Amino acid sequence: MSMPIGYLAVVGTPNAFGAVFNFRLSLVSQNPNGNKESVRIDMQPSYIGRDTSMHAIALVEYNPYEYSQRFGPEPFLVPVAPGITAAMLLEMIFNQSHMDQYIFVYPGQGCRHWCASVLDMLAQRQVVDAQVPQWFANYEVVQHTIFGDRFPMPRIRGTFYL
Repeated sequence: MSMPIGYLAVVGTPNAFGAVFNFRLSLVSQNPNGNKESVRIDMQPSYIGRDTSMHAIALVEYNPYEYSQRFGPEPFLVPVAPGITAAMLLEMIFNQSHMDQYIFVYPGQGCRHWCASVLDMLAQRQVVDAQVPQWFANYEVVQHTIFGDRFPMPRIRGTFYL
């Protein structure tokens, strides 16, 4: 995907039970006619297997719009360095950094931590500003004051594996 990316959006939407938010990462571009489009990465627990391990499955899809937001926290928006494409970001996230090798906390929580970990990795690679991890942590504190238990703090953390 040679689609140039202008910014990332971490977007939380209510999960199926409405108890907490499901967070996704959108790679957002603006095509030549001014319309926004995106590649959305939705890491989901597999809910398969004989044990309680909730290995991640990456759902990656193209959307002819910016991102979907329904009744959740304000999206966290992050500009990316010039010249970055969707293909470059997907290569960094999945092939170079193996961010798909993630285990959710039972019963399937930890998507916000996955998004934060991607932001941290991209800051280390100078794709986004070095302050982005701190800005995201500040964003989390503000959103927790607004949404309380629906935006749990401290952040629920899954585990990366190799």
